[in-house]
Amino acid sequence: MKNGSPCFWILLLGICTAGWAQNAPDGLVIPPFKQVPERVPGFPLKDSRSLYSDTDILLAKSNIQKYPSAGKIMQDILRQADYWLGFSEKEILDVMPDARVPRGFDLCAKGCPVHGDSVFKVGGFYPWIIDPKLPFKVKCPIGGEIYPSNDYVKYYEDGLEGKVAGRYADNGWGWISPEGDRYWFVAHANQWMWMSHTIPGLLALSRAYLLTNDTKYAEKAGFMLYRLAQVYPSMDHENQSRYGLMEKMKGNRYSGKVLNRIWETQLIRNVAEAYDYVWDYIDKDASLQRYSGRTGKEIRAFIEANVLEDGLDGIADGKIAGNFGMHQNAMLHLHLVRQHAGKDEAIEKMTEQPSKAMAQNGLQYALYNQVFRDGMPLESPGYNAHWLKELVDIADVLRKGNKDLFTNPRMKRLLDAPLDLVALGKYTPDWGDGGSATGGLTARYPDTYQTGYNQYKDKRYLYWINKSGDDSFTTFGSLFSDALPAVPPLAEGRAVAPQQSRLFAGYGLGILNNASDKTALAFTYGMHYSHYHWDFLNVELFANGRKMMPDLGYPDAMNAYVAPVYTWSQNTISHSTVMVDRKKQNQNLPGKLNGFYPGAFARAMDASSPAYREAPQYRRNLVMVDVGDEQSYVVDFFHVSGGSQHDYSLHGPPGTVIVDKDQWTAPAPGTLAGESIAPETIYDDEKLRDEGAKTGYARYGGSGFQHLFNVQKRKSGSGLIEYHHIDDASARLRLHTLTPELSDLFIADAYDKPRARSYLLKYLVARRTSDTPAPLTSTFISIMEPFRNKDAKIENAVVEKLTEGKGHCVVVSRGPETDVIIYDTTSSFKKLKLFKIETDAVTSVVTFDKAGKPIRVFFAEGSFLTAG
Repeated sequence: MKNGSPCFWILLLGICTAGWAQNAPDGLVIPPFKQVPERVPGFPLKDSRSLYSDTDILLAKSNIQKYPSAGKIMQDILRQADYWLGFSEKEILDVMPDARVPRGFDLCAKGCPVHGDSVFKVGGFYPWIIDPKLPFKVKCPIGGEIYPSNDYVKYYEDGLEGKVAGRYADNGWGWISPEGDRYWFVAHANQWMWMSHTIPGLLALSRAYLLTNDTKYAEKAGFMLYRLAQVYPSMDHENQSRYGLMEKMKGNRYSGKVLNRIWETQLIRNVAEAYDYVWDYIDKDASLQRYSGRTGKEIRAFIEANVLEDGLDGIADGKIAGNFGMHQNAMLHLHLVRQHAGKDEAIEKMTEQPSKAMAQNGLQYALYNQVFRDGMPLESPGYNAHWLKELVDIADVLRKGNKDLFTNPRMKRLLDAPLDLVALGKYTPDWGDGGSATGGLTARYPDTYQTGYNQYKDKRYLYWINKSGDDSFTTFGSLFSDALPAVPPLAEGRAVAPQQSRLFAGYGLGILNNASDKTALAFTYGMHYSHYHWDFLNVELFANGRKMMPDLGYPDAMNAYVAPVYTWSQNTISHSTVMVDRKKQNQNLPGKLNGFYPGAFARAMDASSPAYREAPQYRRNLVMVDVGDEQSYVVDFFHVSGGSQHDYSLHGPPGTVIVDKDQWTAPAPGTLAGESIAPETIYDDEKLRDEGAKTGYARYGGSGFQHLFNVQKRKSGSGLIEYHHIDDASARLRLHTLTPELSDLFIADAYDKPRARSYLLKYLVARRTSDTPAPLTSTFISIMEPFRNKDAKIENAVVEKLTEGKGHCVVVSRGPETDVIIYDTTSSFKKLKLFKIETDAVTSVVTFDKAGKPIRVFFAEGSFLTAG
């Protein structure tokens, strides 16, 4: 590798890139590179290993010898470490370039130059194949073609001088297509090389040394740490990355070091861990001392100043800051490893002091002010899991230093919350960012719950992770603990035992389920701080061991330049709720729980939300009625007032859909936005459509109707729609539309993720419109009926007008029995002469036998009910 003075490189990049950037069709401006001088230590040097004691290491080695599951972890570490032993010094330098080489977590929102967005269907969010033996190259997962076409290694070794040539040439700042799209081949390869290969390789080498004392691993790790210390201080993600420069064009900052500031928390923590493990060998490493021209002490000083102290400064300056707990955990590990950089003061501040910035609040304060009494923080369940993992890890480390966060009862609630949230013993409701259309469990972290069990001895945690006894060892961290007590797995593959209906009133979510926990309904009404969707009063239905009315889960990407994230995935229409005036919901404010009523054979939940400024009433009542020990149906009453158009959106799972074709028109061209509107076209914000590729799409507030295609309109009949789940055709769902005076009823197709297109789903959209100046008032009524095979229970369902009083009544006929469900928003007097029912209850359910005798009664928020 050529060495040059920092001043030369600054001048060179200022000349070579600035002129090129000025002519870029996308207007991207590339700042000149700034070389940061080498740092010297600001504190006394580290004097001992910090993270694991000799006793800890002996326990880990004993577990490896005793338990096959622990031995497998050791084998995996050695396999990964041995791979990196085969790299020469030059090959290491090629995959650890200096800060002049940009980084980019995404390559291009359009996907591949040849295969377009099909790569996302094949490979997920980040589909490109990165090979450490091919630095600065990406490989298409579909065609196998390799980009860029030029030899960037040579270009880098030549000092980034001269021109790059080839059809897909990239000088580090991307190849620009004839259409003007920039493809960041080199930057993407570089970022993911650091994140998924180089730093994990360093960590594996250091762990291999810790557990084997074989110096060959320490020597390779030491070389990599030394190289990192050479390049780390000049790393500045804000000015050296794809996303950083795109955000800078909008006047925003996107900071970080090697990686963006969120992911950097894990990188710097891993590096601190690696240094701690090989620290004791550096003074003996003659090879590294010869290479560097420094003594062992000087090498240690160089690494501690230019990596560990630089990392601490990055956290203090906000360049390294993740989701809550991530930067605190990184800082804790940096301080523990660095030892003498103000550790005690930093820990006291981290745990005890509140801050003006929520992300910097002391942990004790945050546990009561950013974690609800339900044990759930302010984000989606998927992102709340990060809080849990990080805070439990922090608490475990601090406990060794005589500071015990586990005495705070909110720590136990944090651990309990993911279990309490589970539906059917198998699914976490996917509220906001997280999960998928077919679902799964969130926060099932073995290390976290191993720590939790050791602290609280709660047996539920053993069932939750399903790793105990000989199978206790699943991660490197688990090697340093005793094996967990063996417990048999729960029946039917459950992660938690059957649970009753439960309310998370702080978080704003309720789960109704029958006694056997075979049918469950999650209903959300709360507000969130981040990672939420515009889906207030959304529902998810779980039955037949599946998600039968699923939320769609995590969007296509995590950045502002992928339009469907905002036009569809986060938008209101993609969820099971109501859209007003062809706009997404526009207020993220706390909802109101009107009532939560568990019962023996029926149960109900009623909540309101100020989701729309223009909708003074936005209220939903859901009533679950059992039709056997394992089967239930749900009656939905959704009240909306305000605006002039209401669209009530429901959908079932991916799979086969059955409708009576005679009841529907043929699929129309275009989309629900109009027959002339092509799929995914932003039709209701022309400025955003034209500028979004540069400005991002986060401000989209339109309908998202452009994602619904193959639109069919009901001509006649009930509009009944039946779903057979893609993973189990015997798992079925019927949606019965009962709303009177609908303007239109549509069915249409949509993808869960418009870019990746993992699943195709069928949507049912009931519409009411008004041409008068008066605000429109609607009550949408439907029945959600899950069942297996051909065992649907409902033979007929109708809306029956009350004889006296206000409210709505649904009569459900199912063989010899009939259920009468009455709902009103107030406790007013209601009478239904047909069934001789009188009540002042807000919600009531009465079941009659064949002879007309009432055999079951449920009512809530009322003083009386008479029937029969």
